[in-house]
Amino acid sequence: MKVAQLRQHDSGLWDAERLTKLFGYETTMQILSSIQPPDPLSGTGTLIFTPAASGRFSVKLVYKELHNRRNRFSAAGVSQSVNNADNLWFHIWKKGKVVPRVRVFMWKLMHNGLPWGKVMADRLGCSDQNCQTCDSEPEDAMHWMVRCQFSRMCWFASDLGIRTEGVTLSVQEFLLWMAKQTSDEQWTTFANCLWALWRCRNGLAYQGIRPSHATFQSYLNSIQGESMLFASAIGGRGLADPDTVPRPDMASLNCFSDGSWKEGRFGGIGFVFTQNGVLKGYVSAGLVSCSAFQAEAAALLQAIRFTISNSWDECNFCSDSSTLVSLCTGLQPPLEAD
Repeated sequence: MKVAQLRQHDSGLWDAERLTKLFGYETTMQILSSIQPPDPLSGTGTLIFTPAASGRFSVKLVYKELHNRRNRFSAAGVSQSVNNADNLWFHIWKKGKVVPRVRVFMWKLMHNGLPWGKVMADRLGCSDQNCQTCDSEPEDAMHWMVRCQFSRMCWFASDLGIRTEGVTLSVQEFLLWMAKQTSDEQWTTFANCLWALWRCRNGLAYQGIRPSHATFQSYLNSIQGESMLFASAIGGRGLADPDTVPRPDMASLNCFSDGSWKEGRFGGIGFVFTQNGVLKGYVSAGLVSCSAFQAEAAALLQAIRFTISNSWDECNFCSDSSTLVSLCTGLQPPLEAD
């Protein structure tokens, strides 16, 4: 079909009835209000940019128009409610003490931007799209996070004690429902559980490590410790003084250490001590290192020294570096790590 067939032959104007049959009412109204029909003599049409009085396109005016539309929608309550209870974006970006990378992960989860099996099959034509754990249905966000047998076990065994067998909601509905039902602390735990499930999934997809409750709990403990450190850092409490740290009950003392590093050898270390989920002390400091592994090892070393300086005889140390854990727990470390 040619554009000329969409014009009225006698007047040269758009044939509104034909346009409506082809494109629908809304699109037709946009065409009629923004595009002049082709000139019968020259055969060329003119696109009119309606926000500009002159009809000429301008990037500046486009930005201004989009900004004004967003403000109008917000004022009308389209994208933001008064108390933020129904605004999922508020919960993702503001609620709880969730570490930034977990918030970004949840944002990607909302936009279906993660490489699930079904997504890869739809976009790249991959043949194997079923869940690698249960092989019961195609792997998508809701299956792995809620419906998979492994996920259901982890949710029920977590501190939240969630049963997800009968959940039929979408990803957005499920997250919003959980946001409304949980406190800030519970929402942080919920977000960290999602992250731990994602880590288990990637371990299976890229390293062939079969997920188990032990691996899930290990990832959860690591990110929970990091959340405590993050909450203490943004709370403005400063660095901990070993002389002011109370002596906890040794039977329940846990330490979560973490190191960060980027190009340029600049990074940092941090570790937190918890007792039955309660923060007992923490330390964070800058670091100059040569690799990410060296930063992780430095964080664990400083945590051990901190424990010794306080005469704490028993402590469970946790790290999110699987290589470091295997080196510390193995009878004989590999030669390349000596």
